[in-house]
Amino acid sequence: MAEEWPDFTLLSNGGCALLWEGRLRPLNKEYVVQLLYSVVSFPFAGIHKYKPKIEVVNPLLQRRAEEPDTEIPHIFDNEVWPERPKLCLYDDGEWTSNDPISHCVPWTAEWLACYEGWCATGVWQGGGHGTERQRRRQRRHR
Repeated sequence: MAEEWPDFTLLSNGGCALLWEGRLRPLNKEYVVQLLYSVVSFPFAGIHKYKPKIEVVNPLLQRRAEEPDTEIPHIFDNEVWPERPKLCLYDDGEWTSNDPISHCVPWTAEWLACYEGWCATGVWQGGGHGTERQRRRQRRHR
């Protein structure tokens, strides 16, 4: 992570979980995001081993002012901090424990760009559940 994203800070290394924080500016806004990766599960907190959990911590994600009853697309509930939903970055099978955690950063930037577009237009352009879009898997070749 430090090699590919040196501006991301390791906030916590609790032995079984790592927490990074960094800033991303996909289009117009700058966002502070946190990325948690754990080798154990904490189901009560929605943390599943080897599945990265990404949250936007500032500014908090908001529904569209024009459609306040419409949910933000492609998020999961956050049991610990409901105001900080977890981003839906990948479908089952797209992420494995062999993938470098650093791959989540560009996926997060892409998600945030789609979110900004959705805020402006009400249309989610990023694909996701129920679409034919296939993400090209990023592999590190050494």
